[in-house]
Amino acid sequence: LLKIKKEDESRDDEPLPAATRNSSSILVDYLYTYGAPSISNPPMSNPGNRCIPGIRTYTENVSSGRACSWWDLWCNSNEHITNTDFVAQINVDRFPHAKMSTLVLRLRDGATAEYIWKECKDSDGVAQYDFQSWPAARQDALSLFGVSAGDVLLHWPGTYVERLLEVPRSIRGPMVEYASVLACGYMSNAKEIEACFDRYGDTTGFPGLDPDAWETIALIHPRSAKAVLGTDEETVFVIKNDEDPTRRRCIISFEAANHPSDGLETFFGIFGNGRRADYCGRGG
Repeated sequence: LLKIKKEDESRDDEPLPAATRNSSSILVDYLYTYGAPSISNPPMSNPGNRCIPGIRTYTENVSSGRACSWWDLWCNSNEHITNTDFVAQINVDRFPHAKMSTLVLRLRDGATAEYIWKECKDSDGVAQYDFQSWPAARQDALSLFGVSAGDVLLHWPGTYVERLLEVPRSIRGPMVEYASVLACGYMSNAKEIEACFDRYGDTTGFPGLDPDAWETIALIHPRSAKAVLGTDEETVFVIKNDEDPTRRRCIISFEAANHPSDGLETFFGIFGNGRRADYCGRGG
């Protein structure tokens, strides 16, 4: 999970200065997630059921169908989804996703990148969008982190960046650059985080945040006492940018999960049908 305050100057959804905005209407300035699970019911929103600025994105693969012979009982001639980032759908039958714009990153027939863009707008007057229940709870999700049926790693940060690069920047916003924060979220201390930012572009070939413009100012390692499969310890850090003397920009990064014992066990409730938790005044 990646929660951010502000960044891309080219987008018109930049939060208002603190002196002019109504604090009762804004709880989260920006939120950007990559294959994140749904976490609460009622779904997360800003106060008054207002949209959370930012983007929720997830990956899926789709087939256009193929010509079928009468004897091929397993052949599907219709367009259908063949694989989904499992993490994004794990709880959606019970918990709708947060009320925010959603970007679906698709790969058709293993070759053609596509996207579906659904924008959340307060002016729509919608209590809850249909796309807050995407991906569907029962659509195909053949693998969690490994390769299945020739599919790539759908939950892997690199897969997200490759597909985001095929989406116009006017839609994807800063999600390509913020993926560097996602990739460096596994580091154990501030020096490792800053070193990760320094080498990110060279090691991945993807654009990231300018390492000279951002500084780590806080880092914690919360640990679940209920984990059974592992320690379930996460990294949460805050980086700041003071290039604008009138306003500090901050990003809060929550480490992504890449193993059943890495945060997923406690969240999914493998040994207890899920558990209720409170965070920042909200519960779920």
